[in-house]
Amino acid sequence: TQRGNNNAYCQDNELSWFDWRLVESNREVLRFTRELIALRQRHAALTRNRFFTGEPLAGRGIPDIAWYGPGLEAPAWHLGYARFLACTIAGLTRDEEDLHLLFNMSENEIQAALPSIENRRWHLAVDTAAAPPGDIVARQEQRPQGVASYTVRPRSVVVLEAR
Repeated sequence: TQRGNNNAYCQDNELSWFDWRLVESNREVLRFTRELIALRQRHAALTRNRFFTGEPLAGRGIPDIAWYGPGLEAPAWHLGYARFLACTIAGLTRDEEDLHLLFNMSENEIQAALPSIENRRWHLAVDTAAAPPGDIVARQEQRPQGVASYTVRPRSVVVLEAR
């Protein structure tokens, strides 16, 4: 814990120092974090220098970001009890992969429809409900998802890459 300190980033002491003795016992967390950093680094859309607008990207014809409920309907922003949200983040160029992120905050599995993107197929990159090492899949090991929906398990996050 941070011993009640919610601003530990400004603490230059044992409160915020990384204890390297814990690396071996936390190797799965370290592996997951390394792969997550690699995923972020290969997607320029995740390191943008402008806010998302929801407007179509020049040369792409799809919005920079689109928000969805589980059936690809508009998300239930106004419902305080809504427990699912998904979004598609377009690659900045035609060569960059698009991403679809699914967030299930409920106690139940949710069958979520996947948007179709012309000439692309979804590949599973992250499923936080999967047991390690299947919780994050290196790009070269990803397999196309041959389905129009994905079962998002309770309290989990799924990331799919379209290529």
